[in-house]
Amino acid sequence: MNQELQSLLERIQKEGVEKAETESARIIENARKQAQFIIEEANKQANAILEKSQLEAKQFTERARKTLEHAARDVVLTAGEAITSSIEQIVYRDVNTALDVDLLKQLIAKFVDAYIQLNVHSSQESGERKSGGGLEVLVSPEDYKAVRDFFIKNYSSELHKGIEIKSDSEIIKGFKVRLSEGHIEHDLTGKAIAEAISNLLRPDIAEIVHKSIQHQQ
Repeated sequence: MNQELQSLLERIQKEGVEKAETESARIIENARKQAQFIIEEANKQANAILEKSQLEAKQFTERARKTLEHAARDVVLTAGEAITSSIEQIVYRDVNTALDVDLLKQLIAKFVDAYIQLNVHSSQESGERKSGGGLEVLVSPEDYKAVRDFFIKNYSSELHKGIEIKSDSEIIKGFKVRLSEGHIEHDLTGKAIAEAISNLLRPDIAEIVHKSIQHQQ
């Protein structure tokens, strides 16, 4: 009886141990599979996040590059405009400086001499004596007295025949010449000369700016 009981207990113990080992192995295997699944899912999510981050980084880099290119082009264009404006100011300043009273007298004298010669030539061809009238010279109020005194001294007879020296408040430097009662006008003011020079320079400045923009691309 005792042996049978002992044998039964041993068998129960053995079966319990085997069952426990089997259950333990099953639990461990399930845990391993679950852990493997979790790791694989984590890797998938990590890869997806990485790919998304790389794509977003690439898109951001491209947007940043385009933004910088546009900004650089805008800077170059703005700089070009500033350079053009600065050059125009320099040209205007230098032209006005060059157009001092002495140069003004020389330039106006050439116009007056040419006009007198034209009148003499026309009179000889027509056989009629024509006066030198019809010529107006406009100068700035600042230069008016010096220019007028010069022509009174050197062209007094012509001034009595219609060649007039007048002051024009809109002129800062230089002069204007009007013929045929104002129907023909030659603008040799500092502003007009500076604009003409600036117009000649603008294509070169534009070319420099254009090359700078191409270099940025």
